[in-house]
Amino acid sequence: MIRAEPESIGNTTHMDRTADADRQQADARAALVLLSIIIIFITMYPFGFVRTWDVYFKDLRNAVRDPFDLLLALHLIPSVLAIWLARVAFPRRRWLTLGLAIAGLLVVLELVQAGVAYRHARVGDLLVQWVGLWLGMLTFPIAKAVMRPIWRFRRTIIALGLLGWTLGAAAISIEGQLGYQLKDWDESFPFLIGDEYHGHRQWSGVVHHVGAYATSLDDIQTQILFNTPMNSIEGIALRRSLGPGLLYDFTKGYDPLGTIDLPLEHKHAVRTEAGLDLTQGGRAKSAHRPDELTRAVMASGGITIEVQCTPATSTITGPARVVSNSKGLDMRNITLGQQGTDAIVRVRTPRSGPNATKFETTWPDVFHANQRVHIILTSVGGQIWFWVDGQLRGFRAHFSHPGDWLKLRTDFGDPIAGLVFFGPIALLATRLFRRPIPGVLVSIALAVGVYAAAATTAHLMHRRPPVALLWIAIGGIAVGLGVGLWIGRYGRRAADSSPTTP
Repeated sequence: MIRAEPESIGNTTHMDRTADADRQQADARAALVLLSIIIIFITMYPFGFVRTWDVYFKDLRNAVRDPFDLLLALHLIPSVLAIWLARVAFPRRRWLTLGLAIAGLLVVLELVQAGVAYRHARVGDLLVQWVGLWLGMLTFPIAKAVMRPIWRFRRTIIALGLLGWTLGAAAISIEGQLGYQLKDWDESFPFLIGDEYHGHRQWSGVVHHVGAYATSLDDIQTQILFNTPMNSIEGIALRRSLGPGLLYDFTKGYDPLGTIDLPLEHKHAVRTEAGLDLTQGGRAKSAHRPDELTRAVMASGGITIEVQCTPATSTITGPARVVSNSKGLDMRNITLGQQGTDAIVRVRTPRSGPNATKFETTWPDVFHANQRVHIILTSVGGQIWFWVDGQLRGFRAHFSHPGDWLKLRTDFGDPIAGLVFFGPIALLATRLFRRPIPGVLVSIALAVGVYAAAATTAHLMHRRPPVALLWIAIGGIAVGLGVGLWIGRYGRRAADSSPTTP
């Protein structure tokens, strides 16, 4: 009687061991890919590549002259992890072959780093990385014995990694838009009408009325302001009802009329019945710091500037400041200026910088010589609405750019950010479920969740949804799925091609 059962059990045990080894290798390859993504991103950020060979070779020369770094020892860690994972991921490769391959890739990484702005290649970094590879080879048997019990729980580790990476992508996507809030304003900057301190960028013309209100306005409120003159009792009462704010009617004098009592000092300015004449390059400056207005703006998250003026020329450059809350030429909270016939607006946010130049908006055909103009602009940081003589001239938004939503700015654009923040989600999902369809469905669901978190935040802040973020999420998930599925298929091919035990 032939006993086939024990042979069947033995074959099943062998097949199970082979399948488990196959999964271990695929998981190690996935971890190696994630480690590579992290190392490349940290090394290359902000991905601003130089455009001249002279700059490139100069950095290479400095790599030899300045070979050491204070954080030199940290380069050991990724090298040790890389060789450990490579040994598990490719068990049929000789350890020397793997070590040489990784060492060669590290050389390429340093050479490319020499061409990245704000980064520097160093020979010392490379030497420490090679030492890390050597240590990793020596300690691999010990690491293998220590990690064997932990390795059994790798699916739990992958699940936690997937959850953590998804939450991180959502947090960064939300933080990108929060960077365009009106915050971090400097309370010591004076409120200025006309030229700033040293005679630079002089604005020339007559300013009739000025208002600055710590709130943002909608279309209806703005039209009411246009239809209610500032120099009337009703107009003053209306503007005071907007909350904390400044108000000046220079046709009557310098006295502050708003809810905030902020007297003005003037220099080389002549007040006439028409208003404040600044044709001699003069200015009016707050007698003390407008901290009450600044705090009110940051508390409300919005600001509105209203100006009625008559420019003396339409060829002025600079831009010349009409109204600003600033200090000098390179520090400001907000500025409305004139550049030829164009209006220039700068609003300070954490994302636009201390000088607000990273979010500068231009509104064409606003100022014309000897023509009176009534301007109202309202901003909530990442958005600006601009009206001229009762007509909405347009809306500008800067936060909806993919790089801003991800809080990243790269010369290569946003596909890099998409790969870094969304690709690993799909890669981890495919390794967690080990089957294509569940991995695909979970990856898409998590990417949609990240987008939904950012879109909900936009809705609560009364802003446009980040459509561009959705596209880079789709692209990142697609690449991550491709890599994850290829890793699994590669593992099966390797297992199928390996010699079987009789």
